[in-house]
Amino acid sequence: MKKLITLLITLTMVLTMAVPAFAAEMTAKIAKPAKVQELNVFKNGYQSLKVSWKPVAGATGYEVYRSTTGKSGSFTLKKTTTSTSYTNTGITCGKTYYYKVRAVNKAGKGSFSAVKNNRVQPSKASITKVRCIDEWEVRVYWDKVAGASGYQVYRSKKGADNWKLYKTVSSKYTYATNYLEGDTKYSKWEWKVRAYRTVNGKKVYGYFSTPKEYVPDWTIDEIYEELWKYGESLAWTEYEFKEGTDNPETGNELWPTDRKYHFKHYIGWNAKADVNGDYSVYTNPENGATHKDSGFEAATPDNSSWDVAWPERISYYDTKTSILKRLKPMIKDELYSSHYSNPLYWDPYLTYDGEIFGGYNGVDGFSLYIEKDRNSYKIWSLW
Repeated sequence: MKKLITLLITLTMVLTMAVPAFAAEMTAKIAKPAKVQELNVFKNGYQSLKVSWKPVAGATGYEVYRSTTGKSGSFTLKKTTTSTSYTNTGITCGKTYYYKVRAVNKAGKGSFSAVKNNRVQPSKASITKVRCIDEWEVRVYWDKVAGASGYQVYRSKKGADNWKLYKTVSSKYTYATNYLEGDTKYSKWEWKVRAYRTVNGKKVYGYFSTPKEYVPDWTIDEIYEELWKYGESLAWTEYEFKEGTDNPETGNELWPTDRKYHFKHYIGWNAKADVNGDYSVYTNPENGATHKDSGFEAATPDNSSWDVAWPERISYYDTKTSILKRLKPMIKDELYSSHYSNPLYWDPYLTYDGEIFGGYNGVDGFSLYIEKDRNSYKIWSLW
């Protein structure tokens, strides 16, 4: 019995001495967290900044400190968090804030990260589109920037990187119209925008948007095709010759019929006359058969007569609607003038050397030509 009691006392002493040693070993395995790395401070609108950092192994939380007096200024604890980011809201636009972060756990607190800072300012503007609203009138549109008091619109000749302030507008506008004048008509332009917020009488600017230029939503080939198709769609009265009866409208013996004809758009002609001295005219494929031979010449301003031509400039900075609205009446007037002076007619009684045959007179075709002129185009009409 005495031996059993001695054994129990000895076992108890062993266990009692082992517990403190085991606890000390477990405490030694939990170390303080390492230094926070990769701290960043991002802009986040006109009244907040976002702080983020890389996770630290073994950390159970993080302490975010902030200063408003510089990297070596007085820092105060702003947030304790288990996240690896912190959004500091309700701060002053135009002011610079400094941050540092350290990780914590049960063993203690790690070293502070490097100090990083950023300035609070309006968000970067973004241009949504640049379009023409009329000839030489370009309108720039952008997304609304939260907290903006207004916007500044800059422009530069494309590729020149010579930006100058064009216009300042209030916050109720998210567009500005640029009326191009003088030499500006013959240059390609690009625009950029930045928001600003007025704080204590001073403007705090956001970053500039990515530059954007105007690109027409039409091509000159589309304009050209629509114009000549429009000219061909117009119907004109055909006349006939009535001998001995003057028509008060024409002042001669040509009288209107109930027949109609259409002018055709020609793109060339045969430079060689046939045996009768006539020239064959060749049309666009859209008009029907296109005939070509060794004598065919394309109709261009270089080999055409300009005596009856009318030029009209088409601006790069214009709308398709405006262009067609301006040019279609001109084509119609030109065709009317040609029709009035040389109306097509058929004369069943016209005789030559005692033989009766039909007569034919007048212009039945027109041509449109395109000429590139600096930053614009010229459309020419020839008969």
